[in-house]
Amino acid sequence: MFQNIGGLSAIEPGYKRSRIAPAPGGNLTEGSGSLKTVYGLLSSRWNTHDGALDLKVTVPVNTLAEVHVPAKTRWAVTESGRPADTAKGVRFLRMENGAAVFEVGSGTYSFGVDTVLGGLGEAKEAAGELRHLLASLDAPGAPTASEKAQQVQTSIAAAWTSHAAGGAQSTDRHVERTRARLGDIGDWTAVQVGKGTLTASQGTAVQALIDRIEKGL
Repeated sequence: MFQNIGGLSAIEPGYKRSRIAPAPGGNLTEGSGSLKTVYGLLSSRWNTHDGALDLKVTVPVNTLAEVHVPAKTRWAVTESGRPADTAKGVRFLRMENGAAVFEVGSGTYSFGVDTVLGGLGEAKEAAGELRHLLASLDAPGAPTASEKAQQVQTSIAAAWTSHAAGGAQSTDRHVERTRARLGDIGDWTAVQVGKGTLTASQGTAVQALIDRIEKGL
């Protein structure tokens, strides 16, 4: 039972590769589990508070584990307070059943979820798509609009870094700069659709990406 609450299971015989997949929900707000494998102790301990999750795992030497962190996006997951994507020994694998799945080697890890970081990560991805879309358009001013999208991407990346470092004021400043550039791109798009140099569907595609970015800010 304790293994189930902790979300521990074997992927390969002998727990050479294991799965750690806690499933918070209902009235259950914390759980833990551990077991002794031939390689050493495999364990997990998790708790939720105010909708946030803290998950601590220990993985034995010479083994790997797939850690399932309940989150809406990979970008929201942290390890030891840093974005998990940049943490040493942590590799993103996939999204699966409402969780971000990361591969880790032997050691002890502390995972969490930061919704602001997650939103900025989603916005950063959408900004990259926006830049590529604008670069593909054949309309007056499209190269300049694409450059502004690049500036949006840069500002969001700076906001991401600032938030991860705990700089709230700097994060807000970068977000304001992002919104100003998005406004410029939106205005340009509306003018070009009005002139017929962009089709309505192209304008809709640009606006949809702007909306995705705004949602993450």
